[in-house]
Amino acid sequence: MAGQQEYFSSAKISKIFNEELSEEELLLAEKEYAFPPSQRYRQGASLVRGWPLAALPYIGERYGRLKKFSTPVAISVFTTKGGVLKTTLTLNFARSIALHGMKT
Repeated sequence: MAGQQEYFSSAKISKIFNEELSEEELLLAEKEYAFPPSQRYRQGASLVRGWPLAALPYIGERYGRLKKFSTPVAISVFTTKGGVLKTTLTLNFARSIALHGMKT
């Protein structure tokens, strides 16, 4: 699927941010908070409305559970055992922060 843009339905966005968001709420917030507009995309034989991947950080800023820090913050991860714990934890933490519109 190279070259095709990925879209997220309101149901998928609700799951990502653990919020009950209706399509109407997202459409209103789209105008109010100026995040990238929704578009219709083909899902099987039908056209459905969804938001592009680029809109997720903007939606996360508005509806996510993490709020921006007022000052810069440094976060470190420490464990006494080897393995992939630090890498996995750091990756998932950075992913969550990025989905909420914060820089990592």
